[in-house]
Amino acid sequence: MPVSLEIIFRTLTAFIMLWVFLHILGKQTIFQKTYHLFIATITMGTIAGNLAFNINIKFRYFILSFVIMGAVIFTLNTLAVKKHRYKEWIAGKPIFLIQEGKIMEASLKKIGYSLDMLTQALRGKDIFNIEEVECAILEVNGSLSVLKKAEYQNVMRKDLNLVPPSSKVL
Repeated sequence: MPVSLEIIFRTLTAFIMLWVFLHILGKQTIFQKTYHLFIATITMGTIAGNLAFNINIKFRYFILSFVIMGAVIFTLNTLAVKKHRYKEWIAGKPIFLIQEGKIMEASLKKIGYSLDMLTQALRGKDIFNIEEVECAILEVNGSLSVLKKAEYQNVMRKDLNLVPPSSKVL
């Protein structure tokens, strides 16, 4: 087979394998970003890229590698969902960065998160004064969840005893 046809075949095969991989493992692979899914995404992309262009390595070795990696990831996902005692080890756990209004400096230091990084993440949540925060948690996927102190929380219609207008769902 000519090299150009082999590359076309390998590229299409790599695309199909990645597509099947994402469908089997679900949407959490796209939105990740737990440790094992982050590693899986990079590794599977690397294997697929090499499959497409590295004609010096036999095609079946790439397929075998892809299947093994897919099986490992599928097993880890299954364990993380079905066996809660393994979930923290596989996926990680959320970390309190601010608790009861106090900055958890030991937690920041443990994960290599600076005060500047924390204030930047808070600004991303429209919080410009750290004194407004009751609790801030760095989630497993890297996002920051924030609970403002009661006096800084937004007022809701129910707080003002206002009846919301009825809304119809289409």
